[in-house]
Amino acid sequence: MPRAELTDEQILIESKKLFLEQAEAYFRDLQHAAQHAPKGKVIRLAEAFAQEAGRELVRQSVENIVQAQNDLLEKKELRQCDCGRKRRHLGYRPHHTLTSVGKVKTERLYCGCVVCEINVHPTDDVVGLEEDYTVGLRDLAVFCAADSSFGKAEQRLKKLCGITISENTIKRLCDKESVKIEHWQKTDPRATLPFQHSYGELEFTTDGTMVNTLEGWKEAIIAIFSRRELGPFALPRDWATRPLPRPHLSVAFAAMEDKDTFRHRWTSWAYRLKIRDQLDTMSVLGDGAHWILDASKLAFGKTKENLDIYHALGNLSECGKVLYKAERPEFAAWQEKSKWLLLEEGYEGVHQYLQQQIEWQKAEPQNADGRTRS
Repeated sequence: MPRAELTDEQILIESKKLFLEQAEAYFRDLQHAAQHAPKGKVIRLAEAFAQEAGRELVRQSVENIVQAQNDLLEKKELRQCDCGRKRRHLGYRPHHTLTSVGKVKTERLYCGCVVCEINVHPTDDVVGLEEDYTVGLRDLAVFCAADSSFGKAEQRLKKLCGITISENTIKRLCDKESVKIEHWQKTDPRATLPFQHSYGELEFTTDGTMVNTLEGWKEAIIAIFSRRELGPFALPRDWATRPLPRPHLSVAFAAMEDKDTFRHRWTSWAYRLKIRDQLDTMSVLGDGAHWILDASKLAFGKTKENLDIYHALGNLSECGKVLYKAERPEFAAWQEKSKWLLLEEGYEGVHQYLQQQIEWQKAEPQNADGRTRS
């Protein structure tokens, strides 16, 4: 019997019957896989079968219920055009939608208005078939790509969900969702409530790097506001091993734009997070780049500025390579001495030690080739 001639009750009965048949076939196949599994591999084979066939059963169930609801809607007055005339029946056409449980195929009515000359699938916007990728699938794509490359996200979707989708498509979906996320962050007060209710000392850090894009090399900059509780008291000798509490909460934002433009985002985020009256207690952590300190003063005013210890030690190492060759014993001595001076006495201790080394080298006799004697 054609679908259009079925009653609402018959449509639901047919849908239920089809699902039960599919579920029964799935159970029989699963039972067969377990009964014929070698010794010690029952659960392994049952699990492998369930991952593949179970996903297919879930996909089929979604496909069945979407088709049933689509058929029910088509029986209602959805064929009337906005102009008031009844649209012509132009048959049924398939539509493939990629969902979080796999690809779903739906046969839906196609009709058109002779006067308006507009052909439509009247149930698409009601059922939610106006897009090729569902909200659930888009959420999965964004989640899998949030902390890695789009290529890695493609592998994750295939391994974890059995969904095959190209990395280029994942990128396109993420680009579309990022616009929505940014709008939500800027307009919805609920977006900043968790940070406002977080606890700990206020921190800010930022850094940038050059990335190669389709439009050429551009600068990508990221900034992070955090709340972190103070760690336990530690001596300089414990700097590398002391337990540092994880941030209670962080808010990160990034953009590919110049430093002056990006700096204005810091101020707007400070207003949004309602921390403008706490900026004088905020710790600003940087890698020593002048633009970070300059931008911080313009955006926040007076803050607690800190140089990242790892970049500081790296700079001391580069300085030692100028004073000594890396393979010489003096270089290792310089690294060790300057590290502890930095930790114990800060800039003043390192500066004084550096001046001593320069004066010592000036006074040290040289070999015929111009190198300082060891």
